[in-house]
Amino acid sequence: SSTVMAFYQNGVYLLGAAAVAGLFWLAGIAHATHPSLEFLVRPWIWPTSIDFLTMAACGVVASAGMILLSQAYRLAPANGVATFEYTGIIWSPLWGFLFFAEVPRSTTVIGAALIIGAGLFALNASRRRSSAPAIAATCDPA
Repeated sequence: SSTVMAFYQNGVYLLGAAAVAGLFWLAGIAHATHPSLEFLVRPWIWPTSIDFLTMAACGVVASAGMILLSQAYRLAPANGVATFEYTGIIWSPLWGFLFFAEVPRSTTVIGAALIIGAGLFALNASRRRSSAPAIAATCDPA
């Protein structure tokens, strides 16, 4: 079921996070110079009740999204659902710009265009391939 799939997805994410934390601990990484790593190895600050509520809300929304996405893949053709999933390539830079004032770099735009183009090409090719047997079945050379 989609709930079981979402459960296992969350479990894999949790195990991955634990593995990365273990690697950081074994490597003795206590400080970093890169801003993204500084965030990971900064001193512990106990979350406030608002922080806990925010994390709980994020967990509920993420779990609901995983359940709904799993259900979509179960009920609809995978290539159609994946096409809609590609819209994340558009939404992610948009939210980054709106919430964090991050302007997407040209490499981001080029990469997104390549991925979207490849997805549309694959979708179009699969549609042509699925209609080809019907045409071939009607054309009997004998």
